[in-house]
Amino acid sequence: MRSNKQLTRSEIQQFFSTKTETYNSFISAFRYPQGIRALLQNSDLLRPGLRVLDAGCGSGVVTFAFTEAMASRGLKYESIHAFDLTPAMLSRFQTSLNTCGINDVQLRQADVLALDPLALAELRKRLSPNGSSLIVITKKSPEAKILIEWWWRSERYARDELYQAFAAGGFRDVTFRRFPDKYFWLNGGSYAIEARPDLSR
Repeated sequence: MRSNKQLTRSEIQQFFSTKTETYNSFISAFRYPQGIRALLQNSDLLRPGLRVLDAGCGSGVVTFAFTEAMASRGLKYESIHAFDLTPAMLSRFQTSLNTCGINDVQLRQADVLALDPLALAELRKRLSPNGSSLIVITKKSPEAKILIEWWWRSERYARDELYQAFAAGGFRDVTFRRFPDKYFWLNGGSYAIEARPDLSR
């Protein structure tokens, strides 16, 4: 599922280390943080005592959307662990956590670039039997090719590829969610995929 044009790990680290602020401006311009928060608020995933793993966290967009969505429902989570390949992104994330007075998010550097069956199988092992995964990933679409693949060197995926990868990685009930209509444009470039671990594996 990976393109031959994909950058090496060190090249990706260097690329995003020099473009951290540009990247954050880019996703803010498309109201991506607000779209993620609305997606979570409209889902049935939120409940008390959640343990969350934000894999490929970047500068923390999903974690902050999650904490805000939980707070809007008066819910408390148990823990959040987040990791990313690029130290500069993690540094930006930590600065934002400090600014917001959030001290219960654990950050770590780790590689989560390849969305393939092996990576998904490792993710499944970290889930509780009644847990769920929510993965937002770049769609194979003309707008994503221009705005995401060309600008941000991100791999794009087709729906069939993702179904196959999740099944091979030990997931079931794979469901493609849509961003709320208020953020309809995000559906043009991204898939939001919810899945649950296959307990028979």
